[in-house]
Amino acid sequence: MTLHLELRDAIEARYGDALQGPVELHQDAIRLRLGNGVEMEVRFAAEDAYSIRWTSGRDELCIDTAPRPDLQPALPSHLHDHRGQVRPDPITRPGLAPIENLSSLINALLISPTLEGRGH
Repeated sequence: MTLHLELRDAIEARYGDALQGPVELHQDAIRLRLGNGVEMEVRFAAEDAYSIRWTSGRDELCIDTAPRPDLQPALPSHLHDHRGQVRPDPITRPGLAPIENLSSLINALLISPTLEGRGH
């Protein structure tokens, strides 16, 4: 829970002008809305255990670190893209500070909510 408090505060400080309202703190997640219509739900259990889901219009996407036997173990994080495909994660890197991974993703989503052109 402390990590989510820290993430909320950091996101509001870094992206205040790009947010539609305050970041919502829930029991095991934070939720936020970007000015371009992207809605995100963020869950971090640790630097290498997370799930970040977002919607943009009718598109639903997710980056997470849940184990997948169909992906190489060297690629612990993966993207569930807007076409329903599971691909290597082009944005986050397990082990980095959660705020750095989340900031990298927010920066990318402000440019392209479906991550078009980002390694897939």
